[in-house]
Amino acid sequence: MRPILALVLSVAACSTGTRSVRQPGSPTAEPQIAVMGEWSCLVAADHQVRCFWGHASVAAPAVDDAMGVAIGASRRVCILRAGRAVWCAPGKPPTWTELEPLVDTGIRDAVQILDTGQEVCARGRSGRVVCATGQALRDEPALLGASRIGGASQLCAVLPPGRVRCSFGEIIDVPITDAVDVDATQQTGCAVHASGHVSCWRVDHVVPVPVEGITDATRVALGMYRGCVLQRSGRVACWTHTPFAIEGRVACWPRTPFATEWTPCPSPARDSGLANIVSIAVGGGNHDARLHALSRDGSLTVTE
Repeated sequence: MRPILALVLSVAACSTGTRSVRQPGSPTAEPQIAVMGEWSCLVAADHQVRCFWGHASVAAPAVDDAMGVAIGASRRVCILRAGRAVWCAPGKPPTWTELEPLVDTGIRDAVQILDTGQEVCARGRSGRVVCATGQALRDEPALLGASRIGGASQLCAVLPPGRVRCSFGEIIDVPITDAVDVDATQQTGCAVHASGHVSCWRVDHVVPVPVEGITDATRVALGMYRGCVLQRSGRVACWTHTPFAIEGRVACWPRTPFATEWTPCPSPARDSGLANIVSIAVGGGNHDARLHALSRDGSLTVTE
């Protein structure tokens, strides 16, 4: 895996010539990274938002009370602000400096936000999940009690005591009972088990299959063709997966009306070479498999 970007706060460049930028403060306890194509944003320890295009820093919305950030398929950036409101920049980058209120979530303890591509959804510490299309707000009662949410196109949640449920036009209950984190794309979902192992399934054939080589995962990030986990050690491991048949690979899921070819099993996970990582995100576009990793010192590294 080849690193293509490292952003570190201060103006020193590392010995390999990688460009670096110093970000004040250290990451929050549960930092978020939002990515879509070349664009990425993160919430800093001072609750301000930092945004980038490739390796270049770009203008970001000027707030000092951000709790989370999300970027949608339209390149719109939305920020969950203290006080439960979601504000979005109406234009596309780099015109992200002007924010407009989208909706009051009604969740006073909101701590997580994501953009599924169709809706902006927020989760509170109490487990309530609400989603907004424009200024129309609706509850997700089927996901009540969520301790984590994740997904693009489909919205998945970890429910007590570790069940996984996804909303994708219909409610899908994944046969997992000990999950601690979840993420999903339009075609695939993956969950971290309390044991640190990871299992993945296909939306039209919900049979979880283990990803080999992972035993201490805490968080999972999923792209269309790649998955990665953050491990307890602070290291990151990744694997490849695809909804299409590959000659020589073992089949894990059969042909269905959704997939005319069998789906190969995820490849065994491999260490990415990154360490001291606190948050990860993968891709954000249908053909984007880049890993975005935020380290303890505030540096953001992007690898192909």
